[in-house]
Amino acid sequence: SHTSWWKKFWKQMVIKPELEESSKAKGYVHWVEVWDLSMTVLLFFVAYYVPWEIVCFSETTKEWPSLRVINRLLNLTFTCDIVLNFFVAYSNPSGDLSQSLWQTDPIKIASFYMAFPMSQGGLAGWFWIDMVAVFPGWYHFYCLVVHGDLYVSRYKFLEIARALKLYRMLNLPRLMRFVSRWH
Repeated sequence: SHTSWWKKFWKQMVIKPELEESSKAKGYVHWVEVWDLSMTVLLFFVAYYVPWEIVCFSETTKEWPSLRVINRLLNLTFTCDIVLNFFVAYSNPSGDLSQSLWQTDPIKIASFYMAFPMSQGGLAGWFWIDMVAVFPGWYHFYCLVVHGDLYVSRYKFLEIARALKLYRMLNLPRLMRFVSRWH
C-alpha cells in the first residue's frame, strides 16, 4: 500500500551515526560526527562574529559583499543542519537492552526534534531554537530580493534580528553528544 511504501522510504533515509567496530578500530569517524564538530566550531565563530559585525560596521560598510556572503553561507549551513536533524537517529534513552540502541523511526525522530524546546533533559526540541536563529537571516534575504536595499536600510530591526543567530549557542549540548559518541 501507499503508506507502507512511504514508511519504508523514510526509514531508509534515517542515518545512524555509528560505524562498525572494524572501522572504529582503524580510527575512522562517521561523517555525522564530523558535521556535528563543524557545527560546534561554527557556533563559536558566530558567537564572536555576530556581535563584532553589529558593533563594528556602520550602514555604509554593511555594503561589503564579503559580509553578505558570510551571512548567507552561515544561514545556508545552519538550514542544512536543520534538515539533516530530521534524518539523524538519536540514541534510545531507555536502559532496556531488548530495544535498539538507536531510535530510527522517522516520526519519532521528527517529534523529538520538534518537541517543546529543551525538553527531555535538554535533549529534545532544538528545532524551534534553530528556527529562531535562521529565520531572521532568511527574512533579511527575502527583503533584499523583493524590496531592495532601501527597505532593509530603513528598518534597523532587520539588522538587529540577525543577532538571533546567537540563540544557536544554546545548542552546545551537541558538543557533549559529540564527545560522548567519540568516547
